[in-house]
Amino acid sequence: WEVFHNQVALLLTGFLKHNMAAMEAQQAYMIPALNYLVRISMGPNEETFKICVEFWQTFSARIFLEIQQLEQRRASANNNSSPLLLDVSGGGSMVTGALDGFNSSAKMKHYSPVLSEVRRVLISKMAKPPEVTIKENEEGHIVRAEEEDTDEIALYKMMREALIYLTHLDANNMENIMLQRLTQECLTEGSSEHWSPTLLNRLCWAIGSISGAMHEGDEKRFLVSVIKDLLSLCEMKRGKENKAVVASNIMYVVGQYPRFLRAHWKFLKTVIFKLFE
Repeated sequence: WEVFHNQVALLLTGFLKHNMAAMEAQQAYMIPALNYLVRISMGPNEETFKICVEFWQTFSARIFLEIQQLEQRRASANNNSSPLLLDVSGGGSMVTGALDGFNSSAKMKHYSPVLSEVRRVLISKMAKPPEVTIKENEEGHIVRAEEEDTDEIALYKMMREALIYLTHLDANNMENIMLQRLTQECLTEGSSEHWSPTLLNRLCWAIGSISGAMHEGDEKRFLVSVIKDLLSLCEMKRGKENKAVVASNIMYVVGQYPRFLRAHWKFLKTVIFKLFE
């Protein structure tokens, strides 16, 4: 089955990359193909997952750039239409702008459900960033990585880029998914005897990866919610090692948002004090 999924992933990603325009004109075929890729992305095989990630990074970038171009054309058409010549020459520009607006919103409407699932998969399988030098070994213990994993760093960079594009496309959906996952971590804490830090680590790495992708006000609100939930989780945790895992995630997330730290010196002072502590 792993070989089969790998071959299907290669087939679909290769075909879609080279025939994207033709496939987009046939949404009845395009959406099922993307849904198959989402399901394959959930599988355990690392090589197959890399194939899928590469496609999602290219695909999300393509949609983002196309929508940007459509919106720029619409803005340009509206700016170029003269009030005196509106009926003669401006009408055509305005109609074009309206059609472009329809195309961009229609495109997002088509792809929103699929892209939402892609966000969920990438968050749950986020690769370890280069700044993190500890890992969970086969026995479940936290140990320091002995050497740099170049494959994982390359995968992280690709996933990070995909998540940034996916945040630009729908920041609200990205925020909701991440906060829901964090709430689940807090809710399941009481019932979980054998807690694994892996899911929390991946979630926090994903949160750190989208720094700068939201508007500053939205980012501030989102980050405050994340920090509050992580602090609550740290309070709930029993055992020095478990508390340390949550605390290190708090420090990692905070360190990825310099724009927030620069705007809140009092908070930055607290963070530095805690680091020394």
